[in-house]
Parts: sequence; structure tokens; C-alpha cells
Amino acid sequence: MSNVVVYVLIGLLVVSLAGFGIGNFSTSVRAVGSVGDEDITVDDYVRALQAEINSLSQLTGTRVSAEEAIGLGLDRQALERLLLQAAIDNEASNLGISVGDETVLESLRTMTSFQGIDGNFDRDSYEFVLERNGLSHAEFDTIVRQEETRNIVRSSIGDGIQPSSEYLNDRIERRLNTRDFRWVAIVEDDLPEPVPDSKVAELRSHYDENPDEFTDPEFRDVTYVWLTPEMLSTELKVDVAAVRAEYDARTDEYDIPARRIADRVVFPNMQEAESARKRLDDGEIGFSGLLEERRIALEDAEVGEIRREDLSEDAASLLFDSSDTGLFGPVESELGPAIYRVNAVLEARFTPFEDASEELTEELSLELAESAIADNIENYEDLLAGGATLEEIAADTKLQLGSLLMGPDTNEGIAASGQFRNSVNSLTEDDFPELENMSDGGVFAVRLNGIVPPRLRPFDEAMEDVAASWRDAKVEELLKKHAEFVIGRLKSGQGFAEIGFESQVEEGVGRLENLSYGPPGMIDTVFDINVGDIAIVGEGQTMGVVQLDAINRVEMSSDEADSLRKTLLRRYTAATGNDVFRLYSEYLQKDAGIKIDHVTIDSIHTQLQ
Repeated sequence: MSNVVVYVLIGLLVVSLAGFGIGNFSTSVRAVGSVGDEDITVDDYVRALQAEINSLSQLTGTRVSAEEAIGLGLDRQALERLLLQAAIDNEASNLGISVGDETVLESLRTMTSFQGIDGNFDRDSYEFVLERNGLSHAEFDTIVRQEETRNIVRSSIGDGIQPSSEYLNDRIERRLNTRDFRWVAIVEDDLPEPVPDSKVAELRSHYDENPDEFTDPEFRDVTYVWLTPEMLSTELKVDVAAVRAEYDARTDEYDIPARRIADRVVFPNMQEAESARKRLDDGEIGFSGLLEERRIALEDAEVGEIRREDLSEDAASLLFDSSDTGLFGPVESELGPAIYRVNAVLEARFTPFEDASEELTEELSLELAESAIADNIENYEDLLAGGATLEEIAADTKLQLGSLLMGPDTNEGIAASGQFRNSVNSLTEDDFPELENMSDGGVFAVRLNGIVPPRLRPFDEAMEDVAASWRDAKVEELLKKHAEFVIGRLKSGQGFAEIGFESQVEEGVGRLENLSYGPPGMIDTVFDINVGDIAIVGEGQTMGVVQLDAINRVEMSSDEADSLRKTLLRRYTAATGNDVFRLYSEYLQKDAGIKIDHVTIDSIHTQLQ
């Protein structure tokens, strides 16, 4: 079983489902759907949805609830993945493809979650994981067998798709070839003559040719009431005891022990570990090379952020008695002799109550305010339903009254809320105000008084803007004309210095580099022209002239090119293999027929929320 598959499988199984309700889930229906003869069980669906939630929670750093997950469409993602798997399982069954018990046993032996401190399969760990997730041995073995069988089908369908050498060489050259060039910026001060003053006729013509520049957008005249936790929190008092209790409950945030971010390689015995360390110290091999030699992916070696108590006593002393990064060991770890590579040292951090109290008080007051607003929502809605105007509601409640002309660029105050802007833009003058929620826990209601349509400002009113716009266009025109003059002189054999410019020389610039100090588009330009060519770059008030001196081509047999070729090949085969596998699965789904029990799925969602 590949490392990726192992971790996908473990991600599905090693997470406790008690908090998600699977432990006491009740339904008389066993399946939420099927593909052909292959059922998708209720437990399969709940586990898949839990896996999606865990993945997003780890990505965002906050726990995602079942209700939020369903709102974000994670339920659909989980179901789509299960349908894909069921289609493959159904086809494998029809073709008589499966793996034997020995393959299942070997997969179990390689799963790190089932290994003891000696690196071998540990029966107690195996039993613990299964018991924690309510799985029998037969059920878990079936999951492993199905995944291994899918791997066979996946390999037969997606493996072997190779890009052409021409494609790889082109990508390598585009990534690694560099350019040497010189360039100069051309600004208004470089113009041989000052920009002339505008004439009224010229301004009038510019105004007539560019009406969009001088047209005011549509504005919406609205009146609103709103209340946010921040507006209300200043009126609420938070008890000091509550602040202290919150501080005590969050000691993991305010009393953080020392940590290390590290990678680890475990060896069968100390002799092999010591031999590997000597090779590392002698420079015979690097840590990455050691991983590759032992066929360990970097993500498998990563142990992430660890604390002293996460390690064996010997390993903890070795890593935490030093404030250095680098290689440590070999040392006996909880999994056997290991070499650690410490990538970062994170010192202990303690925040006393006195320093944290202000922040905690503010947080708690906002929570109280949010609760107070939520408690009054029904009252606000009743007032609106009873015909009270926004002005009357503001007079009788904590809601605050306001008005504004909202245009495309209005984003201050309540207009900074996306919910408010969306509501205003969808209103008609016949709509009655309705209470709506804001993302910060606040509420608002808004009334559209009228719409001010787009308006082309009269020439006299827009004169100042017209003059500024005309001048910008004139400067751009003159800069381009002067750049063409410079190019003509360069082509005649003169250098930048002879024309009066001090050029900026760039060497070994790659296609993906960003020269923030140069005219826009310069990198794209030097990669589109030939050696010796001269071109104008930039636009508006930022223009320049660039001359390409050399194209530096990568040596295709170099280590850099070879490393990139392997990376591109791996990405290409993975991407195309996945695409082909998905297309194949979709075909199988259509061929075998899909059934989805939406009633059961909705029932599951109700029990999980």
C-alpha cells in the first residue's frame, strides 16, 4: 500500500467519531446509496464526511462543525468520493479482481499507527484503533482489502501515462533558461521638451472620446438600522472571575512549553543508525538523500511540532538541552534508534494573567454582546413584521439608525460588510426591510429610498478631471515617442550612455522572477524577443526600453534539470493519472447506475447537527 493511501486510510479511521455522533447513530436504513451492486453504507458516509471535516479543520486551525461542513458542501465532496470508490469496487467485483489475505496482512504491518516501539506490528494498538472506531476485525480488513484492490485498478488505468520528452524539455527550458539584458526607465523628466498646456478644444475632444471616465456610477440611497457586538460591548461589564476562569481554561495558549519542529528517520538497529550518521557527518550523503535512499517521503519523516513530553527520555534530553538546529542522534526513540533533524527551535512562552486580561475581557464582552443581540432578534423581527419603521425601531431599541448613498466604491462603516452590500444591491423600492445577519454576529435591516442612475458629468463640472486625464494620456504618448527615438539611436550603433542614459544591467534573470523596480511586463518581453532585439516596455507613466544581450540555456544533463524533470514527471503522471481514473470512474457510475437515498442522508445530517 502506498504511503498516500496509508495516510488517507488512517485519516478515515484513527479519528474518534464520538463527538460526531456515530457512536449512537440510529437509523433502520443501512445504505445511503449504491453504484451497481455496491452499497455505500451509513457508516461509510459518516466516516467520509468526518474525514472531510478533519481535513478542513486542520487547514483552518479551527474546529469545523457538522452544520458548517454541510453549508460548505463537504457532504457533497464526501459522497462524490464514495461514489467513485463504489464504482471501482463494483467493477472490480464484476471482473473478479481482489487481493489475498497476505497482501492485507502486509498492509497492516506497514501502517505506522499499528507499530510498537520496536517498529513492528503491535496487536494492542491495532485493537485500540478498531475499538475506538467501532470496527470489527473483518470490517477493517474489508476496508484495507478494498483499498488495495482499488490500487490495482487505479494503477492499471492511470499508471504509465508519460509526457513526451519534448514536453518535459520545453517546461524545463521555460523554467530554468535565463536572460541577460539591460534597460532604462523613461520618465517625464527625460522628455526633450515639457508637456504642452492643454487647449479647451483638446480637452473637449478628450471628454467626448472617453465618456466612461467622467460618468458617475449608480448610487443607491438607503436608510438602515444596525447593531454589532462591538457597538454593544462597551456597555457590558465582564466579571473579573469570569476573565480569570477563561484564562485558566486556556492555559495551552498562555503557557506554551518549548517545542521543536523536526524530521525523524528510524532505523532497525543502532548500528545502522550510527553508520548513517557517520555518512551524514562526512558529507557522503545529505538528509534528503538519506530519505530517498531509504525510500521515505519527506512528509513521512516529518514529526512536526513536538514537545519534550512527546519524546523518549533520551531523545527529549538530546533535542531540548540544546538550542541549536541541525542533526541530532542517533538516539533511542519511542520507535527505535532514530536520527532527528531539528528545523526550528520554538522557545517556551508564558503570558501572565495581567497581560492577557485586557484581551480576554474584550473577547468575553464581545461574546456577551453577541448573545444579547441573538436574544433580541425575535423582538426586532416582530417590530419589523408589525410595520414599525426603521426610525421607530431605532428609537425603541439599541439598533442604530443611519443613511448613505452607496456606490461601487463605498466601503466604510456598515458598507464594509459584504452581507450589507449584497442586500442593498438586490433591493427594489417595493421591498420591505427585513432583519439580516452579519458575519460578526451583528444584525441590520435596510430600506431602499431611491436609485440615482449613472450620470455623465457636464464638461464644465468635469473639467479638472478631464484636464488631468488628458495630461496623463499626453505624457504616455510623448514617452512612447521618446522611447521610439531612443530605440532608433540604439539601432544606429550608439549605446545607452551616448544617448544620455545610465542603463541597468540584469544577468541570469529567470522567467518567474519579479523585478518590482522595473517597468511592468519587462520579464515577459525579454523572454519573447531574440538576442540583440530592443523593445519598449511598460505603459502609462512608467515606460522603458530593454535590450536583450544573451539567452542562457540550461544544460539538460545538469543535476538541476534532472531534478526538475523528475518533479515535472511526478506531477504530470499524478495529475493525468488522477484525471483518467476519475473519468473512468464516472463512466463506470453511468454504466452501472447510481442510486442515492437523499432522505436518509438528510436524516443523518439532522442527527449530526
